[in-house]
Order: sequence, then C-alpha cells, then structure tokens
Amino acid sequence: MKKINSFVAALVLLAMFTVVVHFICANNDLKDNTGQFGTWYNTYKDLSYNALSRNLEKDSVLMLGSSEFRHGRKTQYHPTNFFKDTDVKLVTVGGPFNQTLFHTVALGSLQPHLKSKKVILLVSPTWFKHSGVKKNDYALRFSETEYFAFMENKNVPLKTKKYVARRTEHLLSKNKSLQMKARMIDKVNLNDESNLLYGFERRHAFDKDKITVGAAMRFMMKNKKTPQKFERYTPDNFNWNGFLKEAYRDSEYKADNPFYMSNRVWRNKFRQVYPKMKDVRLNQNYNTSPEYNDLKAFLEIAKANDIKVKLILLPVNGRWYDYTGMTADKRVVVGQKIQKLANEYGADYTNMTEYSYNKYIVSDAVHPWNEGWVRINEKVAEFAHK
Repeated sequence: MKKINSFVAALVLLAMFTVVVHFICANNDLKDNTGQFGTWYNTYKDLSYNALSRNLEKDSVLMLGSSEFRHGRKTQYHPTNFFKDTDVKLVTVGGPFNQTLFHTVALGSLQPHLKSKKVILLVSPTWFKHSGVKKNDYALRFSETEYFAFMENKNVPLKTKKYVARRTEHLLSKNKSLQMKARMIDKVNLNDESNLLYGFERRHAFDKDKITVGAAMRFMMKNKKTPQKFERYTPDNFNWNGFLKEAYRDSEYKADNPFYMSNRVWRNKFRQVYPKMKDVRLNQNYNTSPEYNDLKAFLEIAKANDIKVKLILLPVNGRWYDYTGMTADKRVVVGQKIQKLANEYGADYTNMTEYSYNKYIVSDAVHPWNEGWVRINEKVAEFAHK
C-alpha cells in the first residue's frame, strides 16, 4: 500500500511540475522574424520539432544533410550565403553524425508543415558502411519531439513507422533512457496501448525543447555578427561556369598536397596519418548496409505525401579513398543502389561522385570545398525553381 501511495504522490508531483513548466513555456513563441533561422547552423535547431515546424514557410525548401554544413560557412559558395537575397528559401538541417534515419524521422514529423512539398537530401557515400549509423551517434542526434510527432503523424505509412520503430529501438540500446521513451511512444502509437506517463513525457519533451531552442535562438539574435558582404545573385544571373572558374581560382593556391585537399586540413590532420592509411580500407565495401533501407523509408514517406525529393550523392576525395584501398570500383555500388531507389520512388537524383577526382572538389576526404558547393548549389537552384 505504501508503494502505491508513493507512486501516486510522485505522479501528482510530476503532473504539478509539468503544468508549471508548460505554463511558463506556453507563450514562448519560436517564430523567427530576422530571416536567419533557415540557414542557422545549430544542433538545438535540428532537434527541435517546435522551432522547425514553426518556421517552415510556404516556399521553404527543406535541405537535409550532415557535417558538410559545417564546412565553408565563411565563403560565398556555402549555400547559406550563396542563396541569401534570392528566391531560394532553404531551411537547412544537419550536422556531424546525422545519417538517413534521423532525416527520415525529421521528414515524417515535419511533413504536415512542408507546404512547398520539396525536400533535398545531401547523401554521403560514407554513410553506407556495413554497420550503418553507429548506435552512439544515433542517440546523440535523436530528437524526442520529432519522434513523438513522427509516430503521431497519420500521414506516415504504418509499415514505415514499424520499420523506424524497430531500427530506433535497436539503435538506442546503449542509451536505456531514450530507448524506454521510444518504446513507450511506439507502443502507444503502434499498438494502441495506454500509458499514464505518455502525456506527461510528451509535454515535458516539448516544453524542454521550447526552453532549450528558445534560449539558443535568443543567444543567436543577441550575438549575431554582421554578415559578410558577398555579391548577391538572382536566378536570372546565375552564371554557373563563372562561379566554377572563380571557385577554382580561390582554391588552387591553397592545396599543393598530393590529394588536392585544403593545405590547412592536410597539415592539421591528414599529413600525420598519411603513412598509416595505405590500404587500410582494402577489405571494406558498401555492398550491404542498413542505410539503404533507411533511405527507402525516407522515400516511402515522401511518395505517400506527394513530396518532391532531390537526392544529391556527394563526391569524395577519390585520390585519398583509392590510397586507403576503397577504390572507385568498390564505391560505385552506392550510386547504383541509390539510382535504383530513386527510380522506384520517383525521386530526382544527381550522382556527384563523378567529380570525385576533380582537384579541390572537397576540402578533406569528404566535405565539399568551393567547387563542390557550387555544383551542389546549381542542383539546389534547379530543383527549387521547378
């Protein structure tokens, strides 16, 4: 009897605390009026269903990716700078350790708010390792609010929800707290099981999300720097050949190493490990990976809701990968498999791995450099204007 009373008392206290926090958060409007939110690079933003759903405009194009968004942010070629003052309105989501399943959940949660019905996914060939996304990395990027919204969205096919639930519960096995929350969300939404804690946990997650991202947004506004002045372009005067030539000139004297990557990155990271990396990936391949099914789930959501998808398979540093033993004949399978999925689900697809041996295409082994971003921007602009 004492245990029951203690449980009831704890539940009442939790309810009271949740109501108080929710009252505080009720008027915390996450709408950004500065025009900076879409291209703001911030983890809290990426994990916030509240902020993302509030700031998707009727012409917003959702652009999903990973660590490449960190690279080149101070250059005119980075999409967050390149498309300023144009009619290409991007909302970028992604950072290190983001892979396909994270974006599948994000798309499924945000689908009702994506009025443009356009989404771009920057796909890295490196995601398609045999084991796929690492458990710790998925837990690090797991968003409770997006997962709640994903599972509650009746426009996401049930088959896809069940697949994502299985994958998520498996990938969260090293984080028992998140795994238990995911299981609760799955049981309530997939099995119609009742759970007294569901409402409290949901409200707590959404309120915590509002507090966290709200504070981050206020900090961003308070400490915003004067933007660098780049020449602005409109769709009528996009000169892609001119941009490519300019990008080449901006890179050629900054990369006099054997792999034509940025000298700064070469000196700080790759030069030291270079002697040890010869043929270390000789026995690796991208033939099988759970990432292919994760991408299939992403495309299933889009097709079920008439969302137009642009898949861009990013280039890598072909010379470096050849040196490590992951040669072009092993890498090509990623492009082939994604092409097959794109055809099956009617997605627009660009395979940029054909540029993997261009000088200065990436700043290191995988991240787009100046030319890489120009080529990506061209495809982004074409898709946004369709």
